[in-house]
Parts: sequence; structure tokens; C-alpha cells
Amino acid sequence: MSQAPLADGRAALVRMVKRSATHVLGLCAAGVRDTLRARRGREPYTGKAVGRRGEHGAVPATAEAYEGMLRLPPSDVPNDNEVSVRVILSLPFFRAVVAAPGSPAPGLVPVETALV
Repeated sequence: MSQAPLADGRAALVRMVKRSATHVLGLCAAGVRDTLRARRGREPYTGKAVGRRGEHGAVPATAEAYEGMLRLPPSDVPNDNEVSVRVILSLPFFRAVVAAPGSPAPGLVPVETALV
């Protein structure tokens, strides 16, 4: 069983660029910074896992993503809303829609279209 916030990273990245290319370029620069820190054995450079629409520094920045993340953990579980920003550099290569048809396991694919 697997849960992923998106089925096609390339399509998500295209939508993000259409909303704000400047935001995506800033995330990519932060991702390179985080990757270099990791190679030097330093602490990760983190950003917000989700943010409100237009909020800079958040990987997905939409009202739906932010509100959805707030509902995920139980209230007694701490939620730091942080992610290592190098994840943005792997986004175009995450393509579950391409890999899934080759899987021998049955699957259920609920689709939420407003995440990115």
C-alpha cells in the first residue's frame, strides 16, 4: 500500500511553473543548496512542506494543500510542516502514472485534482 500526494510529478511541476515560475526557480535554488549541504554532511536545508497559495518557500503552495495537511495528523501529534527542499529536484522524475501499469499488484487510485 502506498500513498503519494501526486501521480505525475512532471505534470505537477508544469502546473507549478504556470502559477509562478519565480516560485519554482526559488525552490530549485533552495533544492541545490540543500543537496550541497547534504554532500558536505551538514543539516538539511528545509522549507515548508505545504503553504497557502502564493506563500514563498513552500513546495506545494495552495489553499487546498495547506488545509488538507492540517487535517492529516491527529491533534496530539506534532506537525512541523518541514521538508528537505531537495525533494523538488526529484519531482519531474516521480511518475507513478508511468510505473503503475507495470505493477503486478492490484491497486486503488483515488484522485484528488486540487493538490498542486
